Amino acid sequence: MQQLEVTRYRVWQDVPILVIVSMLGYFCFLEQLLVDKMGSGAIAISLPFSCILGLFASMTSTTMGMFPSQLEI
Repeated sequence: MQQLEVTRYRVWQDVPILVIVSMLGYFCFLEQLLVDKMGSGAIAISLPFSCILGLFASMTSTTMGMFPSQLEI
């Protein structure tokens, strides 16, 4: 039981770093995709979408990573 709590704590400790890296990756991708057509207005579009996509992607990967460790115990 205690091992499961330690594992959960370790997983949630890494989530903020995963969120930031995912947001940065999506921001760079969307910015480069839109900058030719929109110029500097691409930042206004890519920033909110990169935040949403980064948050969803990191939460999905964290949730998927937690399930195998719970099934082994």
